[in-house]
Amino acid sequence: MDKSCKFKSDGTAVKGLVANTYRFVRQDHEKDSTFANTAASVFGTADAAAKDVAERRDNTKRCENYTDVETHDAFQTVHDIESPQVAGADEVYSEEGLAVYDTTDGGRTDPRPFSYVIARKGAVTVSVFVDVDPERQVFEGRAQAREALKKLTAKW
Repeated sequence: MDKSCKFKSDGTAVKGLVANTYRFVRQDHEKDSTFANTAASVFGTADAAAKDVAERRDNTKRCENYTDVETHDAFQTVHDIESPQVAGADEVYSEEGLAVYDTTDGGRTDPRPFSYVIARKGAVTVSVFVDVDPERQVFEGRAQAREALKKLTAKW
């Protein structure tokens, strides 16, 4: 993330990242959908993985509002929250806020509550991002994100 709180890939690899896998899920409801993604990353060293988590934490403290230059996604009132206990994790970091996305008809979504949590064990990180319908409460996404993380880390 740059100094003006704009996120843009600079074309360079994440330092120390060896492998990454990512999964996107959509759950439809009557009026809207819940969107979620999970990721697992393996770094060359535990230190490289810890630096990646620290960078996320530092960006959130520095940029309460930021925009992804490539997707135009906007994240608002982003703040860290108390993280859940994760058995075996060396560290866990959590944040919440509101997300606004482009729509297929050229408009923008209403602000959607989101919850993000990442856990690190040694050189491995797993993360969950859950974005819920604007009519739902952020605690619903938080509960879903924590439950998904619990399942992901149960096998490490």
